[in-house]
Parts: sequence; structure tokens; C-alpha cells
Amino acid sequence: MLKRLCAVLCGALLVAASAFAQSGDGTVLGTVLDASGAGVPNAEVQLLNANTGVKNSTKTDTNGSYRFNNILIGNYSVTATAPGFTTTTIKDLQVELNKATTANIKVDGVGKITTDFMKVAGFPTMGFNTTSTATWGNVRMRVALVLDVTGSMADDGKMDAMKPAAKSLVDQLSPLAKNPGDIYISIVPFSKAG
Repeated sequence: MLKRLCAVLCGALLVAASAFAQSGDGTVLGTVLDASGAGVPNAEVQLLNANTGVKNSTKTDTNGSYRFNNILIGNYSVTATAPGFTTTTIKDLQVELNKATTANIKVDGVGKITTDFMKVAGFPTMGFNTTSTATWGNVRMRVALVLDVTGSMADDGKMDAMKPAAKSLVDQLSPLAKNPGDIYISIVPFSKAG
């Protein structure tokens, strides 16, 4: 009887200990992003518990996403490192009980170039950082509307259908121009040589 009571008590203690251990967990997840907002695959992500010094590491997947499960609640920092990018750290990340904490990390491009001229001044290499920006106006858009002038457009309401279509195209393109000359729209007369 005493053995049976001890076995039941030990089992109850194991269940209670297991439940207690699971109740102190949270999740940290996010995406490592480059300057354009694209995910950085195979980046090293390190999660550091600020109170205990315990580190966990993982790599991002092909979309730049990462996830740490079963993380003890507390204060953390998360650091992302990838070849060709800056190392970026987010500090004071609070992991809460049974909650997912999201930490998206932005990294910028970085590198070094060898210098010949600057070696004289003691700089054999010079570092650089990059970011990306998409701008309108560096390339001008040219649109040519070819108009059949043989009279065939008058048949079957073709001209009546073309007018609102051409106007709609012009109305959609015009607001995209940031500077005069960004968009040119031309009408090219066409007739079949017979």
C-alpha cells in the first residue's frame, strides 16, 4: 500500500513539475529584412536572455523568417547577422507567458573595398553601407498609340470604343509623372500601303 501511495505521489509531482515548466514559456518570432523589405535567407539569429546570459541560435528560412519556441519569460535581445549585411540588435524584448513576441529585424548592406590612393593615408580598405530606394523619373516612359487612318476604325463602332480606352490610358499614366517630360504619349498614324 505504501509503495502504491509513493508511486501515485511521485506521478503527481512529475505532472505538476511538467505543468510548471511549460507555464513559463513564450515564443519569439520574426523576419530578417533587407533595406528593400525582402526577407534575408540563411541569416544567423541569436536570442540572448539578458538576465541569465543563456543564448539560443537559429537560421532564417528561405523567406527570412525565424522562430524560437519554449523560451522562458523575461528580458531578451535578438541579433541578426548575415554576410554582406550589418549586424543588427534589438534590445529590451519582453517575452511574456504563453504569448508570441514578434521582432522583425532590418539589416542594411555593408562591405569593404580595397583602396590604392587611400593606402598612403593608412586606409587600405574603406567600408561602405548601402540602402535601396525606388524612385520614379530616372527612366522616362514613352507610349506610342498607333492609329489606323485608312477609315477601317469607323466600322463597327471601333472609333467610339477606342476613344474612352485611349482617354483612360492617358488618365492613368498622367498622375505618375513627377516631373515634366517623365511621360511622353505619341499618336502615330498608320495606313497600309497598297
